[in-house]
Amino acid sequence: MSSLVRFMGFFSLFLSFLALSQDYQFRLQGTYNLNSSALNQTPLAFNLDWNESDNAINGVYSDNYFPGRTPVVGTANIQGRSMHVTLPQLSQIVRSLDFLTGQSGKINGNVPLSVTVRDADGNTINVANISAVMSAKNAESSCTLGFGALSGFCVIYSGRVSEMTDGLNRCNLNSEGSMKMELSPNTEVNLYINFVNTLVGIPRLGLGSIPISPLTSTISLTSRHCGPVPSTNLLSTNCQTFTLNGSFRTNGNDRFFEGTYLIMDIQNSESCSYNLSFTRETPY
Repeated sequence: MSSLVRFMGFFSLFLSFLALSQDYQFRLQGTYNLNSSALNQTPLAFNLDWNESDNAINGVYSDNYFPGRTPVVGTANIQGRSMHVTLPQLSQIVRSLDFLTGQSGKINGNVPLSVTVRDADGNTINVANISAVMSAKNAESSCTLGFGALSGFCVIYSGRVSEMTDGLNRCNLNSEGSMKMELSPNTEVNLYINFVNTLVGIPRLGLGSIPISPLTSTISLTSRHCGPVPSTNLLSTNCQTFTLNGSFRTNGNDRFFEGTYLIMDIQNSESCSYNLSFTRETPY
């Protein structure tokens, strides 16, 4: 055996060891059946272990049916988590697995999960809708470093949206359905319009990021947007500014946000503003 072959073998084992020993932030565990005449009917017990950074998911997948540990890639946001596994070799007729789960803020307890099994051509073999158990190892640290006075406030908020001004009846944010606000682990603040607890994409209005290690729990953010604005009839050919001012506070274990949200059309100065009174939902 040549030195190069021996080195490559050692290097592969080293990479495998790193994957096995890595300390991941999140774990999802569950069981589902491969309901296909061409597949083993034994219940399949799986583990998904991953890290999240800037809404990107990277980790490993393993179970009691397909051999080895396989890389996991995906995305995470307020709508849910989407994870994809491509098996390194055709295990009977299965080539890939897709996992979709709602309640992306939730990190401990049961979560709804959809598992889609596909063949080499991308055809669906089986879809299982189950309840899986999610847990997090480093939940607090993900919303501590760089958050300063807002350490631990990294959550999803919802509550009352009250119209303050809208002289030309351009906006209907408080009548179009629920609005949610997110202070994400990457320090970004987002508003979601017409939120429903599904995996389907919903409109997101990005407001920017909080300052690094802020000294107070008060925020003032402004972002610029060009194009259509959800739940408004502002001209889609114009640009707008979104401004969020307010403060976070605590009361025991509960966390709250009180503030105002302003939409301003840059071209013609048309605007509407809202008062927000939010309570946290599920911590990350």
